[in-house]
Amino acid sequence: MPRRGNEYEYASSAVYGNVAYDLNRYGNAQPAPEYDYEPQPQEQPRIRPVKRTQAVEETRQGLSLFAIVGFGALTALMVLILMAYVELTSVTAQTAQLREELAEAVETKAQLEIKYENAFDLEQVEEYAVGTLGMVKPSEEQITVLDGIRSDKAEILSGGGEGGILRTVLTAVLEYFR
Repeated sequence: MPRRGNEYEYASSAVYGNVAYDLNRYGNAQPAPEYDYEPQPQEQPRIRPVKRTQAVEETRQGLSLFAIVGFGALTALMVLILMAYVELTSVTAQTAQLREELAEAVETKAQLEIKYENAFDLEQVEEYAVGTLGMVKPSEEQITVLDGIRSDKAEILSGGGEGGILRTVLTAVLEYFR
C-alpha cells in the first residue's frame, strides 16, 4: 500500500474474524523473539492465622433531648386533637338538641299567637262578660255625657327667687340625705 506521511492506507477489503493479520505486509516485519517458557510452580497462598479479636461491647446510644421534647410535643398535640374531637361531638349534640327545642318553641309561639288573637275578639269578650260574669249592656238612661266649658290647664310654679342657686343646691342636698 502506498504510504502517505506516517499513515498507511487500509486495504480495499477488510478482514474480519479470527484470521491472523499479515504483519509482513509492510516489509518491516521482524521475527518474534523466542522465549523459553518453563512453567513455574505456583506458590500456595499463605494462610494467615485469623486474629481473634475480643468481642467489642456495643455502646448504648442515649436519646437526645430534642427527640424527647419532640415526642412530648407530639403526644401533647395528639391529646389536644383528641380533646377537640370530643368537644366537637359535644357541641354537635347540643346543637341538635337546641334545634329540636327551637322547633318546639316556634310551634308553641304559633299556638300562643292564635290564642292571643282570639283573646281580643270583641264578640268573645262580650259573650264572656255577659255569660260568665253576669254583666248587662247599659241602657240609654245610664249613659251621661259631660260637656266641659272650661278647658284643662296646668301651671308651673317656680320656686321663690330668693337665695338663688346656692339655696337650690343646699335644698337638693338636704332632700337627698332625708
